[in-house]
Amino acid sequence: MTWTIRQATEEDLPAITELEHQIYTAEIPWSLEAYQEDFAQPERLYLVAVDGEKIVGYAAAGIIDERAEILVFTVEPAYRRQGMASAFFDRLLAWTGDREVILQTRTDNQEMSEFCNKYGFTLNQVLLDYYSPGVDAYEMQKVVA
Repeated sequence: MTWTIRQATEEDLPAITELEHQIYTAEIPWSLEAYQEDFAQPERLYLVAVDGEKIVGYAAAGIIDERAEILVFTVEPAYRRQGMASAFFDRLLAWTGDREVILQTRTDNQEMSEFCNKYGFTLNQVLLDYYSPGVDAYEMQKVVA
């Protein structure tokens, strides 16, 4: 499998939404309209990983009041453990610069929590029912000195 990462365009949003709905069945996934609204906001960076013409991963970050947030982050299961997550994180964190960065991840996603720890994120708080009823999240934070 050969993939590359590029900046997303508005035309990518339907494929991003479709991938999100395929992967996140226990949560309430973002709608196309939610993606379009967020994509149009200032200070956003959306990235996609593509294999040929197929989107196999996506990630986005935003800056709000001097703080950055990794908004979405997904890799298709068949493409995991190939360095895509690291490639996304490297690009997003380079874009956020020296700002504090937060993100949310499911409390039962130990692999993602450990991955975030490698990038210097620490647990900030637990958000009950964040994704949907009974699906909690860790809010993780990376403070840059």
